[in-house]
Amino acid sequence: MEELQCSVLDGQDSADHMILIEMEPAEDLEASTSAENTIAVSPVPNIVRNGGIEWGDTDTKVLLDYYKRYLPQIGPFKTFRSKREMYKKIAKDILRLTRAHTHARAVREPLQDAVSPRIARYEEELARIRALRDSLDAELLPPKPAPTGRTTTRAATARVAEDSVAEEDDVMATPASPRMRRRPVHVRAFLEMMRDLHQEREKGREERERRRDQRHTEKMQLLRRALALLEMDRMVSQATQT
Repeated sequence: MEELQCSVLDGQDSADHMILIEMEPAEDLEASTSAENTIAVSPVPNIVRNGGIEWGDTDTKVLLDYYKRYLPQIGPFKTFRSKREMYKKIAKDILRLTRAHTHARAVREPLQDAVSPRIARYEEELARIRALRDSLDAELLPPKPAPTGRTTTRAATARVAEDSVAEEDDVMATPASPRMRRRPVHVRAFLEMMRDLHQEREKGREERERRRDQRHTEKMQLLRRALALLEMDRMVSQATQT
């Protein structure tokens, strides 16, 4: 009988991963039975993953959205010089979203855990107080007539309209504060100053136009005189030649 033993070391004790294989020589293989050929394999313990975050459909969609948004921004004279910088920006954005979600959940869960038992703890006392208050109100107040829906709605609408009109009258009757009274004066002074500046500007423009017309008239007169002198000189030269 030949025995072959091999051990597998996976960072743990070799006894946990021992594989024993027993084999017979080739000449005795025909006479042997299936029971004699045994292969003993020790069970390998399951590798337990560390508690991490696995990607889901929503996370993948967020990653693809960021990739689609930032991909056209890669290149010279753009936001990212390489894909490495783009991936760093995507990692920062995803980390920011994760922190915001974790912070909101961390704030919301303690509030829910703290408020719910307190409400349940005093629910009986609050129920007793409400019952006592209702009984006192029923004894002290006269019974109310059963109102109809249309009449109640009209009465409520009329009451709301009267209240709004009364509030508007109060607001109109309230004297304005000194600051509110002074504000129209400042606005009026500003408008008057702007009007004076506009009038001065208009006067200056009219004066400039008048001077420009005057200069044009003087130039035309000089030009006519020059033409008259030239015409006179030409006539004199012709008379002398004849």
